[in-house]
Amino acid sequence: MSTTPLDRQEQRRQSLRAANQVRFHGACLKRALATGDCTLSDLVGDPKIENMAVGPFLLAVHRVGSGKAQTALRAAGLTFDSPMHTVSLQIMRRIEQSLKPSPRRR
Repeated sequence: MSTTPLDRQEQRRQSLRAANQVRFHGACLKRALATGDCTLSDLVGDPKIENMAVGPFLLAVHRVGSGKAQTALRAAGLTFDSPMHTVSLQIMRRIEQSLKPSPRRR
């Protein structure tokens, strides 16, 4: 049984729609991270973002730049492009701890 061009077009549209929803969900989570409405640990296990890279979510956290993100990921044995599904709750909490600002000295 072969598919018609209309079936393929509809399948393509559905795939694009699904991909758009995933990107939109990721963007909403990044905004929530930036405003402090959620934490990195809250993202662990979210099936919609399981194939998205960890790094961009770290960069969304207030006062975390690429250097701090790379250092935290390296200490956890991850890379910037590691997919979210490879990160356990324990590892994410360790990353969160390493991203916290150190106490200021007087």
